[in-house]
Amino acid sequence: MRRQVTVNLWAASAALVFAGFMALGSVPLYGAGLLLIPLVLLPLAPVGAFLERRFSFWRTLRKGAVIAYLLFLPFSLQLFGLMDAVILLVIFIQAYLLLGEKNARVYYELFLMSFFLLLAAVVQDPESMVAIALVLYAVSAVWAFTTLQMYVEIIGNDRLSTPEMISLNKDAESARVGNVFDFGLYLSLVVLSMLSILLTVVVFLLTPRVEAGWLGRRDAQQAVTGLSETVRLSGSTNISEDPSVIMHVRFPDEEEGLLAPESLLYWRVTTLPRFSAEEWSRRGLQGHYEPAIQASLNQSGRGWGASLQETKRFQRAHSRSIRQVIYMDNVPAQGIPCLDLPYGVRVLGETSYTRVFWDPGEDFTLSLETRGTRSLQYESVSDVLSHSEETLRAAPLEYDFVASRDYSLLTYHELLPETLALTRRLTESSPSPYEKVRALEAWLSSDAFVYSLDVPPLPARNSIDAFINTIRSGHCELYASALAMMTRSLGIPARVVSGFRGGDYSPGDQAYMIRASMAHLWVEVLLKDIGWIRLDPSPRSDLSPTGLGRVRMAWSSYVLRTKMFWFQRVIGFRGGLRLDQLFRFRPWNWRPQAQHAAPETEMVNAPVQEQSFTYWGIANHPSTQALAAVSIAAGILFLWRRHKKRIPRGAVLTRDQARIRSLYLRFMKMAAAIGVNCDNKSATEIWNALKEMPLADKKQVHAFIQAYHQVRFGGRPFGNDARKAAIRQLQGLKLRNGEEE
Repeated sequence: MRRQVTVNLWAASAALVFAGFMALGSVPLYGAGLLLIPLVLLPLAPVGAFLERRFSFWRTLRKGAVIAYLLFLPFSLQLFGLMDAVILLVIFIQAYLLLGEKNARVYYELFLMSFFLLLAAVVQDPESMVAIALVLYAVSAVWAFTTLQMYVEIIGNDRLSTPEMISLNKDAESARVGNVFDFGLYLSLVVLSMLSILLTVVVFLLTPRVEAGWLGRRDAQQAVTGLSETVRLSGSTNISEDPSVIMHVRFPDEEEGLLAPESLLYWRVTTLPRFSAEEWSRRGLQGHYEPAIQASLNQSGRGWGASLQETKRFQRAHSRSIRQVIYMDNVPAQGIPCLDLPYGVRVLGETSYTRVFWDPGEDFTLSLETRGTRSLQYESVSDVLSHSEETLRAAPLEYDFVASRDYSLLTYHELLPETLALTRRLTESSPSPYEKVRALEAWLSSDAFVYSLDVPPLPARNSIDAFINTIRSGHCELYASALAMMTRSLGIPARVVSGFRGGDYSPGDQAYMIRASMAHLWVEVLLKDIGWIRLDPSPRSDLSPTGLGRVRMAWSSYVLRTKMFWFQRVIGFRGGLRLDQLFRFRPWNWRPQAQHAAPETEMVNAPVQEQSFTYWGIANHPSTQALAAVSIAAGILFLWRRHKKRIPRGAVLTRDQARIRSLYLRFMKMAAAIGVNCDNKSATEIWNALKEMPLADKKQVHAFIQAYHQVRFGGRPFGNDARKAAIRQLQGLKLRNGEEE
């Protein structure tokens, strides 16, 4: 029986631990190579338990590893960031528990650490393998918790005696000890496992953060709004809008945080200039082709303080500067969202191993390089030029300033002859490039086309031609692709841009909330002496969140605000006590330094501010706060240990032992009442004195003494029925009527 329960418990626990690592391995940032950790630790777990039982050096080695990791813990926050540091701590705790002796508490802690790994995976956009991990976790959790309860009740206490089972039928076979995992129990666990799988599938489908794999909703027939590294034009797809709030944007320099006009609310992420085989993809250009910007973006000097967490180019003359303070929970891998055209970005707060830079593709994409979580709060500034209609119409159809490779890339198309003829017919009355593209934009935005998220079937080849000539129903990808292809056929360079369009203004926050459903694709067209201009033929979706969508949108906005508070006040984007600064002891920086004026090349007009030395500055220094926190913790530990020493130590009784002891004290009082000296005598010695006396029922008294020994020293359970029986047994502890000692 002992071996059967132990083997089942270890197998279920190992599966639960493996499921946690499998879930974390489904995150692209970590990869499936993470599974090597449980594959090494699980076979070594019995060896570690054996070494801890037999050799003291192993116990000392494990304690030393804990002390070493506690010393390393502050540096892990600096090296890996908060998310990765916590995950590394959970993995260390699991390794520590696995390589030691197991008891019920250790098993519970292992289960908790596995759940933390699963939780860390779900919030980081896992891939399809997470579905298998969730199913394995649900099934193994059922078996693990069931067998652990058996372990606690049967195996966990070695002193528990095996109950004696006697059948009333004389011809029946004698009971077999250890028949715990019979067919009925196995069948019950299998049924519970099936129910847990069903519940996991339901939760997986209804959770908006988990959108992956064969249990998710990203299949051939249904997709969810969002950004991707490539845009594949395909039909027969039903697109559902995700109302989750993903960005919080403030315009601190605008009145009440409102940006006017609202047509500027285009959150640019990156461009996709290359089109081939019905797919848009990214490819860099040899120049940015903005006439007001002379230098290459990669040659722009850094501004705002010359650190890796900020970059800046020269602002264009006569432009409007728009500053945005943005918090995003998960910055896309394609680029950092901001208004176009950005001329600088700065990460707010010191974030370890975070770097922002201009993408080498010369298309004003701002890239983020970081470790761990991609949650970020940053400040971006864009310069907006307002060209008059006369200036735009005056731009000639001349592109000798564009490199030949870039011009071929930006004018490549795969349109059929009938589509080319339609394009020429629509633009034959427009003399300038600007008027031609405006005519195409107006035609695509007319009543001849219908905006729809239910895309009808498209042919495998020439899908844009089918959309333009026959189908004329689709979403922004088809509208933007049609405008870009038709513009290119006229010899005018064009590219599609991915990002987000619009925003929901929140008066309470004086900020805009950007939803995942606002992911969008539009077009940029290049004009000589003008640069890139934005065109958007896609109508705005008239779908508004209702029912569950509104609940999800409200919930996600509260979650985003909570994460913002955590990052700003705890992790530390600005001011306050910051976790990532608690252990930065820099005695040479105790005196605050003066802020120097920025160089003229950085065009920062902030006045020079000299800060004088103050003792309050010392009190607010992170090193002082860290020293105060350590002192307070040491004081609490000292007082607790002193209080613990003053408490008299005695035997700690279980609940059943305490109950039988209270009855034994009553037994001693009753024995003393009939003349037995109970001072400094054991229960056996008291019984030896009692059995010589004319008691009312000696068998009952002897049964009580046996029950006392079994519960008090043998670990036998003492429930309510056993307690009532013991009280009845004490009634025999009296002299028979008419007799005295």
